[in-house]
Amino acid sequence: MQHLIDFTEEWELSRRDLADQEQRLNDRLEPDLRFSGDPTGHKIPPMSLQPVLVNAIEHGLAPRPGGGRILVRVRFHRTADGTPRWWMLVRDNGVGSSRAGAGVGKDGGAGYQGETLGNIRLRLEHLLEGGGFWIRPHVAGGTVAIFTGGPPRAASADAAWQSLS
Repeated sequence: MQHLIDFTEEWELSRRDLADQEQRLNDRLEPDLRFSGDPTGHKIPPMSLQPVLVNAIEHGLAPRPGGGRILVRVRFHRTADGTPRWWMLVRDNGVGSSRAGAGVGKDGGAGYQGETLGNIRLRLEHLLEGGGFWIRPHVAGGTVAIFTGGPPRAASADAAWQSLS
């Protein structure tokens, strides 16, 4: 398994899976996906976005009688010295979590982290400079997840990956 892939590969996998979810939920799912900037050269650990989308749909939108909206925004940019950076936001207007303050983040907060979401956070932090992942209830209802990423860490991806074992 590759430790990092081009962001466009992850984006395409997630878009295909979201299209399948749309069919499954008929007209109950309203996706709104947009990105800005050039994704060329930006890396992400595989299976980072797709599980977050599935969680938002399965735990947030599917239980809601009328379905709902899932919003994804990604921004790619380069710093003045050409360093690739990106951030991504995934928000749903689903039923949310009853655990106020629950989350995953560098602060080690407990919450609806689960193993999959915790692994996403660890992989982003260990494999990318400035990598991070946070998930929280949104003030208007539903849930919001924020991802950040930069260039691969100077240490080899294999060494970073081994540190997670």
